[in-house]
Amino acid sequence: ISGVVKGSNSSKEVAKVFIEAGCMNIADSRIEKIAELKQAGIDAETLLLRAPMLCEIGSVVTYADISLNSELITLEALNAEAKKQNKVHKVILMADLGDLREGCFDEEELMNIAVHTESHLENIHLYGIGTNLGCFGAIRPDEINLGRLVSLSEKISALIGRTLEIVSGGATTSLPILFDNKMPKGINHLRVGEAILLSRDLIDLWGYSMEGYYTDTIVLQTQVIEVKEKPTYPIGKIFVDAFGYTPEYKDKGIRKRAIVA
Repeated sequence: ISGVVKGSNSSKEVAKVFIEAGCMNIADSRIEKIAELKQAGIDAETLLLRAPMLCEIGSVVTYADISLNSELITLEALNAEAKKQNKVHKVILMADLGDLREGCFDEEELMNIAVHTESHLENIHLYGIGTNLGCFGAIRPDEINLGRLVSLSEKISALIGRTLEIVSGGATTSLPILFDNKMPKGINHLRVGEAILLSRDLIDLWGYSMEGYYTDTIVLQTQVIEVKEKPTYPIGKIFVDAFGYTPEYKDKGIRKRAIVA
């Protein structure tokens, strides 16, 4: 398990607890947050949860031990920077299994990038492959798509002549398969944050009782700054709200409404 701390605003206290609890490394989606953790004395291995921007390659190699990747140009840049810093940077190649977030959608492209990385990028270690599900496309992880990830890892291992260390089968949304003992053999890694921090999605969205887990580890407190009785249906011609959307309202009459800061 990689312990994802972004849900705690990358708290160093949370990162320390994750490591003490047995997480193999600390993961975040922003390299500046990983840098802050390192500078705060967190000496654990770190994972950047997304593909690096070319403008931040130096920071990625300096502060992240592992990154997720899907573009050869980025891998070339990481290799050049790692050589400059006299480091070996680990990468997990991402495969798009239908969620349409990051990753190689074309299998041949994935294989070619894997072979090129292994054969020509001396300061890059091809650590494994991974996927994202239940994200952009809301695709549910299952035995079929995660089974395909295992198959892809086996093909890459055969091409490069060694076994990939990491086959990363997703995030909190992949935990139900693990709980149901249906996780395909070969998946050996998950990137988990919300399920550890709150255990709410697994209750509210997946129907798991999560008995024995704390669901109040993070409590949001705020102050009420206005209490008025107002209509529930806006008055006038509805256009767009502050976020550019045209909302729909249900008229529930006059209600007491509070605004929190």
